[in-house]
Amino acid sequence: MSLDPVVAAQIEKGRIARLDLIRFDLPGKTVGYHRGGRSYTYNGLVYLPNRFLDIGSMTSAVGTAVTTRTITFSDIPVTDPDDAVAKIEEFDYQNSPVIIAHLCGVPNTNEVLGILASSIYEIDQVRYNKGAVSG
Repeated sequence: MSLDPVVAAQIEKGRIARLDLIRFDLPGKTVGYHRGGRSYTYNGLVYLPNRFLDIGSMTSAVGTAVTTRTITFSDIPVTDPDDAVAKIEEFDYQNSPVIIAHLCGVPNTNEVLGILASSIYEIDQVRYNKGAVSG
């Protein structure tokens, strides 16, 4: 995949802003998240803020093995009725598509120039960490 010429030109300038987005296409519900402080709309989907903490490490594979990635979220559960990840157990989430996209923007503006990279995964499992209070 080659970069859009506008994105490539901005990279050549050496000044980009990167916005990481994650989209879950659960049965009957599509929801997105990003690391910013307020809701962000991209391609018609509203990405919810501050929950998507880390895209984690990726374990590559060859042959018939599957590449895996662990994604970390915060604040589960929440009271927002539109927050599907907080209520993920209510969905038949197994093998649902997950798209992680890295957008290229102009620093100190809201201008998005294009996509730096994107990856598609499927949900294999969901795990919850238990702390001293919840455990």
